[in-house]
Amino acid sequence: MQRRSRTVVNPPPTPPPAPPQPAFQPNLNVNNLFQNILGDGLKLDSEKALILMMLFVLYKNKADVKLLIALGYLLL
Repeated sequence: MQRRSRTVVNPPPTPPPAPPQPAFQPNLNVNNLFQNILGDGLKLDSEKALILMMLFVLYKNKADVKLLIALGYLLL
């Protein structure tokens, strides 16, 4: 009887819950991505990589050719 009352008053310690698993976050380093695709001959900084991605998206959405040429000029 005493043992039962002690377990109610002072319950045995339970192990802490496991920490939640972090969500999958891929390593998206743009410089490494383009370097792996194009090789070491092409040096890209973050600005040029952003312009290249903008060019690609705008080209796929059938943007004006003058805009694409202007963005290409910025890459020089």
